[in-house]
Amino acid sequence: MATIELTNQKTLETQIKPMMTALQNALGDRLPVWQKIPVEKKKLWLDSAKDPVLTLAYTLHMYLKDFFKGVDDGDN
Repeated sequence: MATIELTNQKTLETQIKPMMTALQNALGDRLPVWQKIPVEKKKLWLDSAKDPVLTLAYTLHMYLKDFFKGVDDGDN
């Protein structure tokens, strides 16, 4: 089994956390509209690539969905 080095993780977390908060805030600005539109319009919004923040968030979502597959109930 491979060995993973986890030193300096607190430093890395400290660097990443403000960026995650900024992403959450930016998505929060979009949330009222996102919740009201149908799935077809959500797909068009994502496919348009006119909203780089939403595209980034969706890319991250897809990566994390695969990364954590099987961990949460219903993801088996």
